[in-house]
Amino acid sequence: MTSLHADILACDVWDTHTHLQGNSLAARDFWEIGHYFWLLRELRAAGYPDDMQQAAPKDRAKAYADAFEATRNTAMNRAVRRTMRDLYGLTITDAASVLEADEAVRESAERDGWAAEVFDRCGVRRVVVNVEDDAEFGALSHISCFVPRIETRITAWTDAIVNADAPSDMAPEVAAQIDRFAADLSGQGVRGVMASLGEWCARTAGGQALQPGAGPDAAKTFVMHQIAGAASRHGLFVQLFLGMESGWSGQVAAHNRADRILALHGLFEQYECNFDLVLATNLLNFDAVQTARMFSNVHLGGLWWFNFRPSTYTEVMQYRLEALPPRKSAIVASDARCVEWCYAKVMLVKELLAEFLGGQVERGRLDEADARWVARQWLHDAAERLYTGGE
Repeated sequence: MTSLHADILACDVWDTHTHLQGNSLAARDFWEIGHYFWLLRELRAAGYPDDMQQAAPKDRAKAYADAFEATRNTAMNRAVRRTMRDLYGLTITDAASVLEADEAVRESAERDGWAAEVFDRCGVRRVVVNVEDDAEFGALSHISCFVPRIETRITAWTDAIVNADAPSDMAPEVAAQIDRFAADLSGQGVRGVMASLGEWCARTAGGQALQPGAGPDAAKTFVMHQIAGAASRHGLFVQLFLGMESGWSGQVAAHNRADRILALHGLFEQYECNFDLVLATNLLNFDAVQTARMFSNVHLGGLWWFNFRPSTYTEVMQYRLEALPPRKSAIVASDARCVEWCYAKVMLVKELLAEFLGGQVERGRLDEADARWVARQWLHDAAERLYTGGE
């Protein structure tokens, strides 16, 4: 391992999107690690039965070990292997090793300071959560960063307009509610809001005025304009999660709509607040970089859902390195539900970043000092600047 590689693995990290819960940061058993959403899908594709939660422990462990071996090529599998090796000194090989891992995880969950140890080992200094009740980290309160999720509010504000007898008359009241909400957050020290926009992709140019009889798309466009305006007035950023849609089946799915980011240009151009784009589909990555080049208030975040793969991360790093100041790009959004998966994903991203920047140095496109600078910005400093309002 080169000194550059080691230095990047040791960098501080600001994890910009998690589902961690302050009262239960660590996995309580192996299955909270081994059944992580994305890995579980891969295991089932390899033949792991759907109903193993009710099986006898030995049978369950045997089925798991077989499916785990059958998915040893995937990035999520390799992330778990590294996590079990680094944190527990264990390797998953057979049913007995799965049961041993379960005992080890149960023991660590009871250990004082375990979550802090895991954060420290992967360099995580701040962790973003989007539910207020989850943000109480107790002794680790200095790590927690609360950015409220507001989709339900957006839906309520939109429905209030659409369902009103006179939508255009309701619009000023909704605008006032949004402004009060933003002012309250700012007064509490909250720096931004987060929303996943789903299938909505209406043009945002104009949109401040609402015509009588406005439909859902027009009403939501009005609401998004009011949110951006209120965020600008009260010093908040707006984090937008893009690329997932529902309604095509019983599951949400990635959708590479070519106009998804373009439709938001009206917001980016008209309002002074910062926007942070987190993407779930690989074909939006290039559009996002182009948009961040056009608008100084558009920042780019980590990769989400189907976009979290080594190939897309490497591609995104190339796009962003070529076109953007590193202060506009945060690259870690682990989406983790326990600290062990925070570790797994953070270390995966760090390894990819070390390989990528090492390659840039070898080709003479960066010197080592600049590679270290880019790594620090992407892993921590860019997010710290955006999430705290610092310079």
